[in-house]
Amino acid sequence: MSVPIEFGTLPLGVEHNGQLCREFTLRPLQAKDLIDIRHSDDGKHILAIDVTNPELANELMGLALLA
Repeated sequence: MSVPIEFGTLPLGVEHNGQLCREFTLRPLQAKDLIDIRHSDDGKHILAIDVTNPELANELMGLALLA
């Protein structure tokens, strides 16, 4: 079974780490994506927010996964 993957080019692009990026790849989320986020610096910040504001932490985790 193959996973559907979409490739494309953004007309204007987005800036990421000081570089203009136009090419993109979309694929379904995988379990490893959540693990990668949780063990990143951003994930650690989100988990710290979870203590005081779980609703915000859930939203941030969702946004981090989409990124």
